[in-house]
Amino acid sequence: MVLAGHASRGRVPFAFAVIVPIIYRALTLQGKDGKDCRLLPLSKALYQGTQALFNPAAAYDDRNGWVMILRYDHCYVGEDCSLSDWTTRSFFAHLGDGSVPDTERAGSTLQILSVPHEVHPQAAAVLAANRTVAGDSRPFFFNQRLYLAHWWYSPEDAPPKVLQGISRVDTNTLQVQKTRIFRELGGKQVDQRVEKNWAWVQDNSRLLLFYKVLPTTAIYSLLNKEAEPVLHAVHTLQPSAHARLFAVTELNLSSHVHNSGHPVRWPVRQGQRAQYFAMVHQRVASQHGHGNYTHWGVRIDRVTMRVTSISSPVISAAQFKPTGFKDIALIVGSYHILPAGEAGRALRLFFGLGDKFSCAEDIRLSQLRWHLVCGRDYGVTSLPSAC
Repeated sequence: MVLAGHASRGRVPFAFAVIVPIIYRALTLQGKDGKDCRLLPLSKALYQGTQALFNPAAAYDDRNGWVMILRYDHCYVGEDCSLSDWTTRSFFAHLGDGSVPDTERAGSTLQILSVPHEVHPQAAAVLAANRTVAGDSRPFFFNQRLYLAHWWYSPEDAPPKVLQGISRVDTNTLQVQKTRIFRELGGKQVDQRVEKNWAWVQDNSRLLLFYKVLPTTAIYSLLNKEAEPVLHAVHTLQPSAHARLFAVTELNLSSHVHNSGHPVRWPVRQGQRAQYFAMVHQRVASQHGHGNYTHWGVRIDRVTMRVTSISSPVISAAQFKPTGFKDIALIVGSYHILPAGEAGRALRLFFGLGDKFSCAEDIRLSQLRWHLVCGRDYGVTSLPSAC
């Protein structure tokens, strides 16, 4: 059976759609503390042996509805698989047009994205490498067009060199139309540590790049398609406040903090300043000595572009039963503020677990515990400013 396209939206079925039997997964992965991983309904055929379909990320646009991108590894390195056999692709799914993504459509609308052959050689040339592998692709919309933020790296290098780029995707043919590769950002003014997870968001008519969120907030703007990103705002939290913030958030700002997906608008009350909600992660040592991936929420003032609040941990691999190829891995690909329901507003997380499975999780916004960092923030306990 050919994986069906979403013909109701006038899509053109992709010529290279994978042929697999549709067998939906109605399973959950039971966690140690009772928390379940709600698996997306994907074909079991894509999980045979060392294959994996994981690290899902979604995006919404009024014109295009909900789209999801998933990473597919045909051969996972370290599981009876050599580096030369390792192949990575991106899959596309359409999750409907409603205000809430319909995850039941994930399996029935699954198709492969077509990436031009010249993209990887272009990345390899910039990295001066013989071969590159694509990392996770995370979707976002800009002016009602679908883009993917992704990165490439050379698996032959240790530590691997990393290269960032964005690609525009035709949502009818599911072909990548154009890929833009960027130079390395950062520097003394921002941070010497290179960030591989770039986060993008449309802010009115401009495209903003959240290069780093913590402990330095570095935001760039892309003025046109061909220009290099221009530093728009940069703020650094006082190092003297790191210990205090760690005591209440468990986030170690003296260690590397990575982005988790693209920022979204945070719902504010009348009279409040507009804010963005972003998520960050780092590896946190566990009792077994492994670094479990843990994620936090961050609220950012849309005017000053300063971090106003940091949450307590939102989700961590330590909350789930070890599973997959890499049991410490929990990679949040995207997060979304859902409309108010019977239990209030919820945060929808799409994430990969164990570098193998694709999961979804809903968390009520009222369950998030916030800690003030800078200025004033509604409903957040006041602490000495870290600005």
